[in-house]
Amino acid sequence: MAEIENVNNKANVGVTLGGVGLGVALLNAIHNGGGFLSGLFGCGAGNMANAAATVMCGSSAPISRYEFEMGQKISQKDTEIALLKSEQNTEIKIADVYSKLKGDMLTMERSQNNWNSQQMVNNATMSAAIAANANSIGSLQKCCDQITKVVIPNTSVCPGWGSVNVTPTPAA
Repeated sequence: MAEIENVNNKANVGVTLGGVGLGVALLNAIHNGGGFLSGLFGCGAGNMANAAATVMCGSSAPISRYEFEMGQKISQKDTEIALLKSEQNTEIKIADVYSKLKGDMLTMERSQNNWNSQQMVNNATMSAAIAANANSIGSLQKCCDQITKVVIPNTSVCPGWGSVNVTPTPAA
């Protein structure tokens, strides 16, 4: 996420620098015409004859309106180029992040598949052990059923019918 913010910051810097360059070019052309706003009206350093066609720049060297407009267009193009480069860098970074995330997800998927495979083996082993124990438990239950009988007290079966006397029979 920090990489995306870094790319966005670079894009903002590119756009800002392009705008500052355009502003500096305009102010330079306006300011060097003999006064701060005199260049705006084409009045450069007392040269009223060429005021409509020229703007003073740099070391009081006149430039034509065509050259001034060319400078503006170049500055605008520089700004557009900086913006396009920042967008391209952003797309590259997004693709890098996507590739890294996809690789991480594939690694986690493989790990989960390995765990699932091991769990299936464990489940099969436990199922076989439970089935074997069920047969053993069933045979033990049959054996116990043959040697034990359920004895229910007389008072639980028919309460109030009187007492019952049990007399053991002597063994022969």
